Amino acid sequence: MSSALVENNESTVQYKKETSNISRERNSLSVNDGWYQDYLGYRYVKKDGTLMISKDAHSNGWNYVNGIPYVFTSSGYLTTNDLVYIKGKYYYLDDNGHYLKNSWNKYFGTYYYHKVDGSAMTSADAHSNGWNYVGGAPYVFTDSGQLERNDLVKVREKYYYLDGNGHYLKK
Repeated sequence: MSSALVENNESTVQYKKETSNISRERNSLSVNDGWYQDYLGYRYVKKDGTLMISKDAHSNGWNYVNGIPYVFTSSGYLTTNDLVYIKGKYYYLDDNGHYLKNSWNKYFGTYYYHKVDGSAMTSADAHSNGWNYVGGAPYVFTDSGQLERNDLVKVREKYYYLDGNGHYLKK
């Protein structure tokens, strides 16, 4: 997509769409549906001309644009580079607002592992032996999905010391 700089009397805004999607009528700016960027971030204008906002989310907690799930703020900005809590699960949204899946993420110094559905692995996901497994390696996660590390943890009535990578130290 190429960008076009559009000015009106009140502000200068950088838009992500082609200039053919922007029209000017008597000192007002109108845009067709699609993605736009201003100095605060990305916004999505729906076909009816209104901004996609958090209240537009489906019952599952996600907003959808062309079938792709996103999270928008109440003021219509796309949520990016943030950990969000949706319907009892934690998700990390990348630079493009897409949730991570099948991958590790470090957020403010804390590690999370995001499963195939994008939600963070938590203690509720532990196997019957009390451990969570990622790539065959055992780990312990909190209820909120944080990887336990550099700590003494209790797993099924036994204590284990976890190193900085969350691996337990063997005797």
